[in-house]
Amino acid sequence: MANEIQVTVGLRCTNGNYKLTRNTETLQVDQTTASGGSPGVISVGTTEEAVAFGDVTPGYVLFKNLDATNYVQVGTTGAYSGRLLAGGGVALFYVDTGVSVFVKANTGACLVEITSVST
Repeated sequence: MANEIQVTVGLRCTNGNYKLTRNTETLQVDQTTASGGSPGVISVGTTEEAVAFGDVTPGYVLFKNLDATNYVQVGTTGAYSGRLLAGGGVALFYVDTGVSVFVKANTGACLVEITSVST
């Protein structure tokens, strides 16, 4: 089989006379081992914590902040390169083999949905 993983992204911004549209891009990727889904919804505290993917070797990882008030930082230990905004902020990363992902909530604990798919 081929193209078991499909990633689709797009970006649109409209603010008064300023309009930006980035057409939706789709990437199709082969998956060598059928695994994914882990870890699901986790509670993220205000101190740095590693994301435990269990038996899944993360490849593509989708993050969604389920908290309406606080943002969540995402990155590697001590170096946060992404932020999941409050109210449903989302991000998609490809995580290299051997890299640990860390998360930390701002101000109060947040529920974050994390879904990974091995490649």
